[in-house]
Amino acid sequence: MNYLRNMFFDAASNLLYVVDGDTNTCTANSYGHIRVFNADTGAYQNTYGGATDVLCTNAVAIVNGSVFATGTTPVLNTAGLINMSSGVYTNRAVLNQAGYGLTVANNQLFMAYDNLGSVVVYNNTVPTPTLVPLVPAITPGNGPTGLAYDSAGYVYVTTFTGGNAGVSKINTATYAVSIFANSALFDKPNGIAVRTSPREVYVVNTGTTESLAAVLKISTDGNGNSTGVSTFLSASNLSSKLCSPVGIAISGNNLFIANGKCPTTGNSAYASTILKIAL
Repeated sequence: MNYLRNMFFDAASNLLYVVDGDTNTCTANSYGHIRVFNADTGAYQNTYGGATDVLCTNAVAIVNGSVFATGTTPVLNTAGLINMSSGVYTNRAVLNQAGYGLTVANNQLFMAYDNLGSVVVYNNTVPTPTLVPLVPAITPGNGPTGLAYDSAGYVYVTTFTGGNAGVSKINTATYAVSIFANSALFDKPNGIAVRTSPREVYVVNTGTTESLAAVLKISTDGNGNSTGVSTFLSASNLSSKLCSPVGIAISGNNLFIANGKCPTTGNSAYASTILKIAL
């Protein structure tokens, strides 16, 4: 694997889907793939995406066994949501803008548009999802990136840039947006995942520099309200093995973290690897 990005754990199949891009750029040399692993054993299962099929792949989510990703189809030269299971990677973008985070809630796909500062929602009509007409649009803040579903009825979204960098929450019944967690600890928050019991939210800080990367834990009252933000792992501590982390996923009591490229830190030996941590 090369440049790892976001991940998605599919509880129905007990499989971990990992975005693997060739580079951290969106050029003709950055074709992406979805790698699939058994969440218990780490055994490789499958790959979605051919040698020259999809560019700029950032996120993945599974709906009823179909694999969806964000990216660009070179033939159509448009960016957005792509059904990787259909065999024909037809773009389903509402606008020709880069998609980042994906998650599934109430049989709908939520997708973050980083460049537009918004989140869009698709109804599940596999293989052709249809856009849910939301007025006004869901606008959680600057640079929405990571998305995660909480069975308490929320989709959490990380906002990557600006003074409001942190986590917002979207009510999946009304699509109303509110602030979930603010903290000075947030430093380019990216991937996000929810633990069911106890209900906790874990956020990857990609970090202004590699040494500032971290994984944060947001404690909750169990009803969608944050009770505090703390540092769970820090890249400045070499024992953490963190190395420009981007993606994160949770399966039961296991936390998975996708490391990116990080040539300058002491943990560079763990670049482009997936860490598994027992919570």
